[in-house]
Amino acid sequence: MLACVVLATFHWWLGLGVLATWLVVRRPLRDLVRSRVGTFRRATEALRRSWYFAALTWRPGPAKEVRVFGLGDWLIGNHRSLHEEAMGPSWAEARRLNRRIALLGLLVLAAYSASTATLGWAAYHHTISLGTLVVMLTMLPASMQAGGVNATDFALEGMLSSVPDLDALTASLAATEPGGDAPAAAGLPARDVTFAAVSFRYPGTGHDVLSELDLVLEAGRSTAIVGVNGAGKTTLVTLLARLRDPTGGKILIDGRPLTELPAREWQRQVAVVYQDFTRFPLTARENVALDLLGEPVDPDVLARVAGRAGAAGLVAGLADGWDTVLSAEYAGGQDLSGGQWQRVALARALYAVERGARLLVLDEPTAQLDVRAEASFYERFLEITEGVTSVVISHRFSTVRRADRIAVLDGGRITELGAHDELLRADGTYAEMFRLQVARFAEGGRR
Repeated sequence: MLACVVLATFHWWLGLGVLATWLVVRRPLRDLVRSRVGTFRRATEALRRSWYFAALTWRPGPAKEVRVFGLGDWLIGNHRSLHEEAMGPSWAEARRLNRRIALLGLLVLAAYSASTATLGWAAYHHTISLGTLVVMLTMLPASMQAGGVNATDFALEGMLSSVPDLDALTASLAATEPGGDAPAAAGLPARDVTFAAVSFRYPGTGHDVLSELDLVLEAGRSTAIVGVNGAGKTTLVTLLARLRDPTGGKILIDGRPLTELPAREWQRQVAVVYQDFTRFPLTARENVALDLLGEPVDPDVLARVAGRAGAAGLVAGLADGWDTVLSAEYAGGQDLSGGQWQRVALARALYAVERGARLLVLDEPTAQLDVRAEASFYERFLEITEGVTSVVISHRFSTVRRADRIAVLDGGRITELGAHDELLRADGTYAEMFRLQVARFAEGGRR
């Protein structure tokens, strides 16, 4: 705009003409930017899948199976076809828009040609000084800012187009948080956690994973949950950690609905070892402590939880001890086996318990341990879960039989509940699953 004002000091109609040209051009250009951004947003899903297939070809994790199974051509083919599917509409639109851009370009070219010719005529007839000519010629390209588009316009339009999504996300987060007078979650549960007729259905599906499930987790005691794959055991953990809310029924903490507690505050009371726990490319100390709640790391607590998780010897064997980066991608770093990582994940949850978490959830805690490590875990199970409300999910009955109570999850409901010996005497689903597993190990031992 300032450049147009400077041009107007030479001839008022020169500055006004350039500004008018950009005012005419600006709106169509903004429409073009908006159209392009909209096209890319609609292609997001296909592009995301395309980039996923491309990443599988170079990431270290899947590299072995990609090579062994000869998946390279298949991955590249999927990447290419999805990329073309995503970008096809954009390319077609670009071809259509090129004609409009060419017409707008001709209009701008005509305006600047006329302006340059005017300055040239004045210079030829010596009606403009050399200094003024230099200033005016400099102002001509500067005046493009009055109506041209650049990367900033695309970035701004992209951000603006995301505002409805942001509003929806903000509204959903606000809906899960109670008001300012919400009770504190610290120290809970003191009595029990109750699932009262809890149902849950994942969005976009037509069936309930959990259906009017009733279960009481008594504070300070261990409860094991068993069931076939897909029974909803991990979904139960997801609801317990309040990563999702039930679609029916309520979860009560000492009689108070979980939804009345601040979500983040409640999650600090829950320590979970997930089946697919995260392997952070950080030091061993950071992987366990995670700078929990912003507090300084307590070395005594760190050593204690490492011992309880069976990770003390592992840490001692690392090149730099607790300061060793657990990733071979970094100089001096060292990767771990699956079983070693599982010990680190268990130590991480136990550190959270030491720092105040009251609910410990172990989802298949021995899935990646070898026979000796698994046996050691069984021996330490009561020590590991002592003093906290614990939930253990496992297919291995040598683990679950040590829990105070065992719940059988079947068809989205708890169908059996009791101690190991009680459930064997009941001769129901638990007893059948136990006998099958014992028989399998017995047959393996005879072979």
